[in-house]
Amino acid sequence: MLILKNFFNQETRILLKKLLYWGLGIKRWILLGIIGLLIVSTGISYIVKNIFGLWVPNILPGIWEGVIFGLIGFTILSLAAVGLFQSIAPILFRIQGVQQITTAIYDRRSREKGPRIVVIGGGTGLSTLLKGIKEYSDNISAIVTVTDEGGSSGRLRRDFSIIPPGDFRKCLVALSDDKLLGDIFEYRFTRGEGIEGHSFGNLFLTALTELTGSFEEALSQSFQVLGIHGKILPSTRQPLQLSATMSDGSQIVGETRISNNANVIKHMSITPENPQGYIPAIESITQADLVIVGPGSLFTSILPNLLVPDIRNAINKTKALTIYVSNVANEPGETSNFDLSDYIETLEKHTEQNFIDYILAHNDDIQSQKKSLSSSLAKAYDSKIIFKNVVNDKNVLIHDPKKLAKAIIDLYYTNTT
Repeated sequence: MLILKNFFNQETRILLKKLLYWGLGIKRWILLGIIGLLIVSTGISYIVKNIFGLWVPNILPGIWEGVIFGLIGFTILSLAAVGLFQSIAPILFRIQGVQQITTAIYDRRSREKGPRIVVIGGGTGLSTLLKGIKEYSDNISAIVTVTDEGGSSGRLRRDFSIIPPGDFRKCLVALSDDKLLGDIFEYRFTRGEGIEGHSFGNLFLTALTELTGSFEEALSQSFQVLGIHGKILPSTRQPLQLSATMSDGSQIVGETRISNNANVIKHMSITPENPQGYIPAIESITQADLVIVGPGSLFTSILPNLLVPDIRNAINKTKALTIYVSNVANEPGETSNFDLSDYIETLEKHTEQNFIDYILAHNDDIQSQKKSLSSSLAKAYDSKIIFKNVVNDKNVLIHDPKKLAKAIIDLYYTNTT
């Protein structure tokens, strides 16, 4: 009774009165639908009569009376449905809420069927790309470097012997559609003994690691909290130490010290030298349709992943289309005075020649960028370097997530269709 009372409240009665207003072309189709339903019911009753031997006056021999009544009723119901749809569709599909629901369902189904994409890197560059690429697929695997040893991540790494959580936190926030939860995860405490300088997301991942006994399980639980589709995977389960050999022959140990050093970097290495690649990360690469390396800090975000032999070999063997996204701006210390040629040569020096299918670069001063290539690189990458406008309109020193993702997806479909 309570349900009926709520259904026939004043607001509902006003809505029904409006729907039944003369001239809307709704009542006639509802009435026709009721008639069709009654005829179908009559037809079903005659069929049931003949099956179970019930007494109902005969009109036609056998079950034909039921079949004919059923067909007539079904035809009338169909006409009523079409008529009603034609009456309300022009109004219904102009309602913003309906449009939003329709668009959301379409987008969700499209992303569920999207390509299997692997993104490799770390830091701000990786999270920037994830913000854009998530609009094209739910089947994303982000493979993240584990060499961070500064700031909040470094403290938690030393205190709890865990994989540094900072870059993973950034990826979680980038893949999440919930802005409030994203802001909470990025919130950094500015006071409080013991927690000052820590971000909430880093503490959250550390607490979950302690509770679940596994950093990987902590990430999995975080997906549920943030409503994330896809995977975020470490390149290896072992926290790595990064070392750089400088142009003067000196060696600098530690990601933070390398980033802050002004000398030219000649070679990078990791300790341990041959860590075992994380198996789910390797499987994601081998099963991928598209593998993207970068953007991000070349020496401290990208190369640390590629220096893991299993990750490098998986990229080399995958049948996926592979793309390296070159940075749109140099970083003081790491890549001061670098041009496109330096980025490619450094990448090949730490992997091998023709390691990547395509290189995506910003289309600023294309001729100058091409001239920077040595003759051997120009020959090897003549048709493999793609120039697109991928920078942020308000800040040309960073990538625009939407522009970058679209350029990558366009390149992928150009090569697969």
